[in-house]
Amino acid sequence: MKISVSVTEERIMDVAYLYIDIPVRYGEEDIPHDFPFRDDQDRWKVHVDLESKKIVDWPQGKSGLLSMKVCDEGTYRLLEEKKNLIAEIVEDYVPNGFIPGEYGDYI
Repeated sequence: MKISVSVTEERIMDVAYLYIDIPVRYGEEDIPHDFPFRDDQDRWKVHVDLESKKIVDWPQGKSGLLSMKVCDEGTYRLLEEKKNLIAEIVEDYVPNGFIPGEYGDYI
């Protein structure tokens, strides 16, 4: 007989990036169609370099303002330097701490 178990282990790891994948729920009211990193499936997907606090590969000379209601539909991943997964939250509210603002519905 085989038994599978999941073991939770506390470890200290160097987190380099935050990956954000959120839905564009209200079309142009959220962000324009040509906004950097908005895809054809109405998702906004970015990697944030946590040291520089900048979005990776953001177009030079481009600026933008983002304010979106995400609710419990966002995916957030903590990644190490080579972008390997450390931890993730899938289809949940906006986590507090890495993303400015309070835990909840909005980015």
